[in-house]
Amino acid sequence: MPVVISDPELKQLNMDEGKFRIELAVHFYKNGKFSLAQASQFADLSRLDFQKELSDRRVDIKYDVADLHDDLQTLRRLKKAR
Repeated sequence: MPVVISDPELKQLNMDEGKFRIELAVHFYKNGKFSLAQASQFADLSRLDFQKELSDRRVDIKYDVADLHDDLQTLRRLKKAR
């Protein structure tokens, strides 16, 4: 179901489409509806840029044991690729 938000409505919010997408991505991330990867993709930002956006808004980044294991696995793969 498409949701249409007109340019005048965005202007009323003092936003463009990009800023609005970031607002939604942050909201859904904070509420556990998006993972970090999903939210950054929805916001059309790199993960690092989205993490900076979260930091600027003082939103905690969720990082659990599974994330740590994923990061360690990535580091091992990169080490082998050398």
